[in-house]
Amino acid sequence: MRVIFIVVVLCCSQLAHGTLDPQGCDLLSDSELRAIGYEPVRAFGAVGDGVADDTEAIQAAINTAYAQFKSVYFHPGDYLVTDTIQVRQKDFDTSD
Repeated sequence: MRVIFIVVVLCCSQLAHGTLDPQGCDLLSDSELRAIGYEPVRAFGAVGDGVADDTEAIQAAINTAYAQFKSVYFHPGDYLVTDTIQVRQKDFDTSD
């Protein structure tokens, strides 16, 4: 059987608190997020202020996450995207 996963994490504060409290999202550093399988978009230069163009940073985070079988982490914010974001798929073979 083949299963296709595409995962984008908007806020993973539940990792720190067991809840979806947006205030908890900034408790984990970029290195801590990476250690548990996330690529934070701010590590690639995304600002999330609704003014700066975050397209290239988000694409870079997605590309890196794809290559390393990780998820993408977005800190709370307003991310401005001015072009199409390309998300590829990975196939996972779950047959024995």
